[in-house]
Amino acid sequence: MWKRSVIESIEITSAEDSAMLLPEIISKAINQKCFFAEVPIHWHTRKGGKAKGASLKEFKTLIEMLRFWFSLQTTGINKHRDE
Repeated sequence: MWKRSVIESIEITSAEDSAMLLPEIISKAINQKCFFAEVPIHWHTRKGGKAKGASLKEFKTLIEMLRFWFSLQTTGINKHRDE
């Protein structure tokens, strides 16, 4: 869950169905020095069916990851981590 003010203050460039949406939000929120708290969740073993990912989707995710990494390098978003 995110505070509306945090989400509204971030320019999100990832597609809403992208695997990079959450990493982008977290990275940009950290840059704004937002407070995070982790809440434990319980995972259940898959009882049937197959994972939804496919090789084409995995390739798309790789491209998105590279694009996001490059944008971090050129904009200096995570610059405060070095300080």
